[in-house]
Amino acid sequence: MTVVHLEFEDLLAIFQEVPGDPDPYDYGVIFAAIARHRARLLDTDVYESVLLKACALIQELGRMRALEHGNCRFAWDAALGFLALNGQRVSVSGSSAAGLVEDLVRGRTTLPQASAQLGRWCVED
Repeated sequence: MTVVHLEFEDLLAIFQEVPGDPDPYDYGVIFAAIARHRARLLDTDVYESVLLKACALIQELGRMRALEHGNCRFAWDAALGFLALNGQRVSVSGSSAAGLVEDLVRGRTTLPQASAQLGRWCVED
């Protein structure tokens, strides 16, 4: 399966939809998130599934401050956009999604654990 990755312009469009119209704080974080979910080592993806890649996006964008506020919302929306580009639709309550993002951002869960949870919420298009 060919993975469709998010580009800088995609993430700009996503952050412009974050409630409260936050100003960008650090564009470098956005570039770091792009690099992280695309990361390869010795011709092998570092994050081998779209779910792991989505969780890496959440962790990178949620932990770092790309925006003046709304970073966790931005992280979740970016992951949803990435999954949608790759044929995955997520069905979950807002509070459960917020809990997953918070656990990833605070280091209370690992990427593999979070991706397993995210997978339980995904439905292929």
